[in-house]
Amino acid sequence: MKMPALTSRTRRATAILIFFTLAATAFASVSLDDTAKVLAGFSPAPGSPLEPLTADAGWKNQAANFAQTWQRFEERQLSRVRRWAERELPAVRNESPVLYYTFSGPDIVYGNTFFPDCRTYVLCGLEPVGSVPDLQSLGSGRLGPALGRLYGSLKTVLALSFFKTKDMGSDF
Repeated sequence: MKMPALTSRTRRATAILIFFTLAATAFASVSLDDTAKVLAGFSPAPGSPLEPLTADAGWKNQAANFAQTWQRFEERQLSRVRRWAERELPAVRNESPVLYYTFSGPDIVYGNTFFPDCRTYVLCGLEPVGSVPDLQSLGSGRLGPALGRLYGSLKTVLALSFFKTKDMGSDF
């Protein structure tokens, strides 16, 4: 069966329809990077569908709390680990493009601090990976409490430098 020739008007209309469909799809999608940034208390990329969440008072409060907690963690623990690794592991650090880390989870921060220049991190753990949360689906007033539970689950690793697996079940 022979397809009828498309007129230039039809082709143009089709191209415009495809453009707007792709543009709407691209605008509506949320990147993993933006989701991670919002969860970590950082602003997503300009124009991100998650950008409006950063106006939420609960997000602002949790972001400020997390920034303070992270700064204390950096001062009390990571800065010391970094100095030790720079002094004791320079050859290993320079020759290690891959880090195989069997304790992956929130404490990957130590693997990354010991070996910050690796190009590949292979993470292993016993807990299931789970799924990326859909932050846009949280209703008004639910973002702050959800982030509070997330940050609460990280308090142990940020305060004690290790993660208590037995606490994971009660955090969420």
